[in-house]
Amino acid sequence: MGWGNKAIEIRSVETGHLDGVFMHKKAQKLKFLCDRNDKVFFSSAKGGGSCQIYFMTLNKPGMPNW
Repeated sequence: MGWGNKAIEIRSVETGHLDGVFMHKKAQKLKFLCDRNDKVFFSSAKGGGSCQIYFMTLNKPGMPNW
């Protein structure tokens, strides 16, 4: 089972450095909600008026990229 061909790259505004990549197995619409400290939050709409919240922890300086 592999990842889809869609991904969200999170990059630093100042340097353009890649801080993280969010990939999901199914292509879907994701909406950016907010960022707080080292986390970025997204939501995806599901049928029936429900949604799912995703968050991603960004790389900190000195930590290896993934």
